[in-house]
Amino acid sequence: MPDEPSCELIEGKLVELSPAHKRHGVIQNRFARRLGRYFDAHPDLGDVWVGGTGFVVGDASDTVCIPDAAVLTPKQAAYGEADEAPEYMPLVPLIPVEITSPSNTEAQIAKKLSLYLAAGAREVWWVRPTQRTVTNHRPDGVIDVLSVGDALTCDAFPDFRLELSDLYA
Repeated sequence: MPDEPSCELIEGKLVELSPAHKRHGVIQNRFARRLGRYFDAHPDLGDVWVGGTGFVVGDASDTVCIPDAAVLTPKQAAYGEADEAPEYMPLVPLIPVEITSPSNTEAQIAKKLSLYLAAGAREVWWVRPTQRTVTNHRPDGVIDVLSVGDALTCDAFPDFRLELSDLYA
């Protein structure tokens, strides 16, 4: 991997990332604030990391993804904060969050989602600002499509609730 944060490595192929558009940043910030508040109140359940961190996804080191946000277990977060932790996190987040940007294709995001799930992610949240939806993908193939008026919830965190009307205000 080059030292540039504008690239991901997907199955051995470098994929350049364009800078995020304003709308992407707004949505990412809202997501981060709401998840951050939840984990501040429940630090024993996990933590949220936002943008920029590379995660080695799967057993091979040929895939390094940079999710827009990542929900980590307390053990994962502690490992990443340790001084001796490697440059890229050699694990898949409990819940990676991908936010579609105008420069992304549906196929690119779908590929990353499948890689996350195959590597052991508990859920993957795909945020589509243009459609004002969030899809929640699970390893068993269940996909929940949520839109404004719905709330994103999570089996791992029973009292977590994110109203999509707040996300897309």
